[in-house]
Amino acid sequence: MRLNLYIAVLAVISLFVLSLLSLRKSIVPYVGVKEAMESERTVQVRGRVEGGKANFDPETGESRFVLIDGKGMRMAVSYRGPMPSGYEEAEFIVVVGRFTGGVFNAKRILVKCPSKYRMKGL
Repeated sequence: MRLNLYIAVLAVISLFVLSLLSLRKSIVPYVGVKEAMESERTVQVRGRVEGGKANFDPETGESRFVLIDGKGMRMAVSYRGPMPSGYEEAEFIVVVGRFTGGVFNAKRILVKCPSKYRMKGL
């Protein structure tokens, strides 16, 4: 009876530890441009698109633009796929990906536009 209890407790602890390790790997931190350029893992960077528009290459399906973070640091970004709607009007965007070969390769782009959610007349 006691052996079964020890095995059950050990199994629960093992599952808890594995869950924590898995969760840690899935968390993607927010960083600035400088930190993104130095990081070897996937990160999120918040900023605005320089000039408000990305250059799209229809042959490769790649969009390229320069992201400027809150400190004024600039970073070239490459993204394969269509840009999200409303990115040109957004106050800022968030790019999720990794910096490799002198370019931030975005896996996802999130549009952040708080004005969209403000009540009219306020």
